[in-house]
Amino acid sequence: MRNLKYTTIVLVFFAMNAFAQNHGSIQYTMERFEKFTNPRIVKHNADGKLKEKFKSDSIAMAEFDGNKDYFTLDFNAESAHFYVHDLNDEMLELIKRNILSSIRYYYKNRVEDKNFKLYDISDENPHLLEMDEFSNRYWVITKETKEIEGYTCTKAILIEEFESDYPTYAWFTDEIDLEYGLLDLHGLPGVVLGLEVDHVYIFATSIDFSQKPTIEWPDLPKLNTEEHAEMMGYSVD
Repeated sequence: MRNLKYTTIVLVFFAMNAFAQNHGSIQYTMERFEKFTNPRIVKHNADGKLKEKFKSDSIAMAEFDGNKDYFTLDFNAESAHFYVHDLNDEMLELIKRNILSSIRYYYKNRVEDKNFKLYDISDENPHLLEMDEFSNRYWVITKETKEIEGYTCTKAILIEEFESDYPTYAWFTDEIDLEYGLLDLHGLPGVVLGLEVDHVYIFATSIDFSQKPTIEWPDLPKLNTEEHAEMMGYSVD
């Protein structure tokens, strides 16, 4: 009877812990490419083949020293919101130029498996742009692991249509059983706690499951790629 009682307590503890991980808030910081494991980036830097803009951006990125949080991922069982913090103009412009393409807010509806980003670059016709055809990407999951904030994370490599000198690496943990990524990069069996993209490294600095964030979606039209192109006057042919 005592063993049964002990087993019940353990099962209740793990059930409560799993439920608690259905919602929370993760803070992320970033560092420049010198922290990378990507051999191509190391080679390009060593050979001095980086463009002048790339060099100047890299010098500026030194100001991101990993001691300040720049991004947040709020999540619950139904949806997630990844966003850039309010920063001074210089820092925000640097982030935009390197990784965001001026998009600061990303959303995922886990129930419907739909991904959006807030397109508000101009004051005209702001809307949520549906990114399903781009967001649920194809990944190669490797055997390489490392620890981020106490969680064992597995390295995954993004498979893209065109080979890049700077492939995207994601570090995800299946110890948090929710399929949430950073930016508009989803499709991995767990939450992404680290991301090597272009020449910056974004990684989690704290995970708070006591937070119960309400994901407030902007009251804006939700457009697919064709509708977005038509509104912006682009050609989709």
